[in-house]
Amino acid sequence: MKKILAILIFLPFTGFSQILPLNPQPKKIADKFFPDFDVDINTPAFNSDNYKRGFTNYEEMMTFLYELEKSNKALMNVSFIGESQKEKKIPLVTINNSKINSNEKIKFWIQGGLHGDEPASTEGVLLIIQKLLTDSKYSKYINSFHFEIVPMANIDGYERNYRNVINGLDLNRDQTKMRIPETKYLKRAFTEFGAEIAIDFHEYRPIRRDFAKFSSFGIASAYDVLFHYSSNLNVPIENRLITKNLFVSNASKELRSFGLENREYMTTRKYKGDIHFRQGTTTAISSTSSFALTNCISTLVEIRGVGIKKTSFKRRVMSTFYVGMSFIKTAHENFAKVKSVVKNISNYNDDIIVKAKPKIKNMTIKAIDIAENKKIDLDIIMQDLHDLDVEITRKRPIGYLVPKNLVEVIERLDLLGVEMSEVENQREVLVEKYLVTDYFKVPVKYEGIYKQEILTELVREEISLSEDYLIVKLNQKNSNLAVEVLEPETVSSFVSFNVVNTELFQMLPYLRILEYK
Repeated sequence: MKKILAILIFLPFTGFSQILPLNPQPKKIADKFFPDFDVDINTPAFNSDNYKRGFTNYEEMMTFLYELEKSNKALMNVSFIGESQKEKKIPLVTINNSKINSNEKIKFWIQGGLHGDEPASTEGVLLIIQKLLTDSKYSKYINSFHFEIVPMANIDGYERNYRNVINGLDLNRDQTKMRIPETKYLKRAFTEFGAEIAIDFHEYRPIRRDFAKFSSFGIASAYDVLFHYSSNLNVPIENRLITKNLFVSNASKELRSFGLENREYMTTRKYKGDIHFRQGTTTAISSTSSFALTNCISTLVEIRGVGIKKTSFKRRVMSTFYVGMSFIKTAHENFAKVKSVVKNISNYNDDIIVKAKPKIKNMTIKAIDIAENKKIDLDIIMQDLHDLDVEITRKRPIGYLVPKNLVEVIERLDLLGVEMSEVENQREVLVEKYLVTDYFKVPVKYEGIYKQEILTELVREEISLSEDYLIVKLNQKNSNLAVEVLEPETVSSFVSFNVVNTELFQMLPYLRILEYK
């Protein structure tokens, strides 16, 4: 009784926005706008014994994969990239016709289940695997591709319906700091594969805390699918355009043909007292830009699903499946164009965009008015990261010098697929050193660390090369990813995430190479 009284006393002082996201969406919204699909799906979550009990667990997934492997030995192989922190092996599914020359294929990476409370991502990926192997409508595509697929990346979180890994950190905020064991396994597998196309499947929360501030009783998202693709200006323009105008555009049309609403991914944040929406992404801490900076055609796909339990689950799984198959079909039909865009860009020489900020615009989006149970056009303020104002630009160096004692930096560069070489002869070189001219340590921990925000001044100097350094040359495939983590002012850099510690008026330990003497 005391607990009930305490709750009743507390509620008048609690804004509706604080309790709204804890509740699943009203049934009337699901019934009217997101009715479930009447389709047969034969993945584990939909068998008669499991459907009412819950989602696919790890053992059920592995049994399902082994059975498919047994029936398709010539095309499918199940291996493991490492273990979760609870010592469960993380499966990697390879689908590949080894009789066909690898140069005649596109390397296609698919992953799901990075967040453990997003079950349609894993289930949709399992359906993609199954249909590729067993349905002639889709198996015709296999010979054009070498697939590597991680259906459940965050096993420990998934088993507990918990977003993060078991130590509380977020796998999709760890792509450059790489402090989570599972991240390192995933990154190593991705790097060694050399993916040319990648999809990362997720689910998103359709009723957010900030949504309570709109309309009379709050709003819910009106979109089945949101597409999150990179707007990082260090990703070559050809890559950004083919992602948006071909792959995402085709998938959007495919979804609409099934009555599934979709748009670019957007989220909300407080900005100077107002609620701003934000679309696009530049940061490489998540998969979208991290993958794209390797010149891989990359999209993170968000399905409407977090917090609504098994509501509309077939609809959510089929949404995942339709997007995956649309990307596969688009790549198959545009093989030469894909190969042209993802070619080795070792001669890339554009200036580096170190910092840029989004333009703020007035936009109209679709939403569901919860009180009225109807779709509305909602006027919002949007921070548009697809339309950026550049703040800091730097001339691209010919490489970087990284001291060998920066063990954590070297380990992470290696995981990211950045090539490093030994100093071969001790000659003079013109370098630029980074002098920290402004420093701020964020007082609140983000993903277990206190981030550093700095500005630097470049100081030129001639030095003698020595065996104490490794050289990161920028005439390599992953040069733009190297730039992203080594230029210290970027939001994804090793300095930002405390892989390299510094302070005001200190010189950073690594250098930019301008010219060999």
